[in-house]
Amino acid sequence: MSARRLRKLLAVAASIAAALFVVAMSRTASAYPWMIRHEYTQCSNCHADPAGGGLLNTYGRAQGEILMRMRYGTPPDREPGPLSEPLWGLLKQPPNVLVGGSARYAYLRTIPLAGESQGRFILMQADLLGQYSLGRFRTNASVGYVSEGGNGAALSRSDADKIVSRVHWVGVDLGKHDEVLVRAGRMNLPFGIRSIEHTLFARRETRTDINTGQQYGVAADYHRGALRGGVMAIAGNFAVSPDRFRSRGYAGYAEYALLPALALGVSSMAVRTELDLPLLTPTWRHAHGPFVRYSPLRAIVVSGELDFLHTSQPTPGSTFFGGVGMVNVDAEPIQGFHLGSTFEVVTRDFDTRASTGIWGSAWWFFLPHADMRFDAISNTIAIPGGVSKVVSALMQVHVYL
Repeated sequence: MSARRLRKLLAVAASIAAALFVVAMSRTASAYPWMIRHEYTQCSNCHADPAGGGLLNTYGRAQGEILMRMRYGTPPDREPGPLSEPLWGLLKQPPNVLVGGSARYAYLRTIPLAGESQGRFILMQADLLGQYSLGRFRTNASVGYVSEGGNGAALSRSDADKIVSRVHWVGVDLGKHDEVLVRAGRMNLPFGIRSIEHTLFARRETRTDINTGQQYGVAADYHRGALRGGVMAIAGNFAVSPDRFRSRGYAGYAEYALLPALALGVSSMAVRTELDLPLLTPTWRHAHGPFVRYSPLRAIVVSGELDFLHTSQPTPGSTFFGGVGMVNVDAEPIQGFHLGSTFEVVTRDFDTRASTGIWGSAWWFFLPHADMRFDAISNTIAIPGGVSKVVSALMQVHVYL
């Protein structure tokens, strides 16, 4: 690495680290990292997946009713009642069964700096989820439908409408307190901050989104006390063929709660693809870096992630060092209504110009099992010879069963 490239790498790292430090010290999960405002550092409290996101357990459903939705004057500390149950109380779950469903419909409008604006409606998610437990053994799966995209999780082959299965795995709980889960199948990769914003640079560049970024493999998760973590041996995405397009390697993370509302973590991943889809060459991809979640006040949560990227190919001059980072601030002035802002930056090579993005978000959990959200996103994308600027407006309605 040249001295110029090293100086630029250190400068970008210092800038992002400084930004994370400043917002984190400004003084107080699920695929909602901001649940740390309620001192939930362990995602396994509420989710079947110890790393967060996806199917809720009974306790997680109760907290969704008590802590997440707008109360309209009703005291938030009462018992959750039947509305927390599946289908708004119409379905009772046996003790060894978890069921759920999630439907997310969106309207996306993109406004490029040059050219005509375009808008379209998207059925982003229509999934049914379930888990069956027999003693220490678990089997977990989802099946759903999308109106576009979804190739990485597709069970059916078509250009548009698809049947998808984002996760399906079998596992066994180990340890005196079931603090270790060993499983095999298709799973979300254990890396970074898990969130529903799957188009963030950090999720796209590391290919660790929870939309279609899952991989097959064997994983082990630890979740007890102040420590949680996981590691996965990646066998590839079997929804992608032929085999030479599949990535194999490892991914893992560890997070420790220094305080009830402050957790620091680190992630690491390295995978090799015989024929990488975007690059069409044998490729090694590395991503390594820290992340943080912090609630200095109950109304404020700051989260951030910084990953160093390394792409290696056999062609001379095609080894790149880059980085991706994001800082998010979530404010909840009243229960059930959130205002948020996200700044993100990425460069695949420190010798090239960086791309940036700024998000402004408003999120309203207006009824049991229902929320709506609006995002305004401004992206400045580095391209050869300059930049491309695009503004997007995304409106979503989400209902879970």
